[in-house]
Amino acid sequence: MIQDWIQQDKIHVVFHGGHPVYLTGVVRTRVAFFGSPDIRKGFFNLLKALRILRDEGTKVNLEVYGMYGTEAEKRAKEEARRNNVDDQIQWGGSLSELEFDEKMQESIFTFAIYTIPVWASSIITRAMMNDTPVIATPIGGSSEYLGDTGMYVPPNDPSALALVIRSLLENRRLREDLGRMVRKRALEYLSWDAIAEETIRIYQSVIDS
Repeated sequence: MIQDWIQQDKIHVVFHGGHPVYLTGVVRTRVAFFGSPDIRKGFFNLLKALRILRDEGTKVNLEVYGMYGTEAEKRAKEEARRNNVDDQIQWGGSLSELEFDEKMQESIFTFAIYTIPVWASSIITRAMMNDTPVIATPIGGSSEYLGDTGMYVPPNDPSALALVIRSLLENRRLREDLGRMVRKRALEYLSWDAIAEETIRIYQSVIDS
């Protein structure tokens, strides 16, 4: 790997930023998944977690939003039927920028449950700016963005995912605390102003050295 032959003090990380958004104070009543409903994004694991919850007596309805093609939707719907949760899924398709923030603020929590490392996630930054708790897998850059403000599950572990979903559904205080924490962290570290300042600082350190 490149890190093996580059000095660690020569490597600097700059996050993918986001725009601060206005919080409308809308009541959060939905559970939503943002992104392509495929294996890499952990969507199939989420369907298995919904089946586990349903078998335990908790039926969770899920809204799916994102830019995905008909083939991806077809495969996801087939997997939903295999898990007997197809009646719990609402397919919302793509959203405008404004609609994205509106739906994110209606969401009780959302998901960044990648099964492969993803080093920059606009879903995470948008969720954080919108005060929305995030359930994430601690691979790639997710934990760097969320720090101790995220709820983490191992990749490809539907049982662990179901447990965290249940805990958030049942604990409103936890959801509200996490929402405030992710928003605070986003405004401090992930606004484009903060990203620009960090980039300038790195450039200046290179020039000075």
